Amino acid sequence: MTSLAASRRSDPELGFVLISHGNLSVSLDHPLETDHEDGQSAIKTTRTACLDSGVPVGGSVSDADAASELLSEGYSPVRICDEIDSTRKTFRRRMSELDPFE
Repeated sequence: MTSLAASRRSDPELGFVLISHGNLSVSLDHPLETDHEDGQSAIKTTRTACLDSGVPVGGSVSDADAASELLSEGYSPVRICDEIDSTRKTFRRRMSELDPFE
């Protein structure tokens, strides 16, 4: 992670590092196993390197409780979203608008 500080200096527009637990789990061959020890270790290493280098660390979670936890761990910014849940709700709403007897 020593290259983190160098990349920050070479790109002054880089405002933060966003750690995506889901994407990281896929990259580490543990798709959507966001609690897998390999992913957790990589997250801890990345987070520590960023904070030690003065680079803000962002995270993405699906609910307010998880967002509060990230904020307490020094993450900022924190994105709260759940694309699957959003898609599911939109699909249900649209399907309910259809009249099956037309």
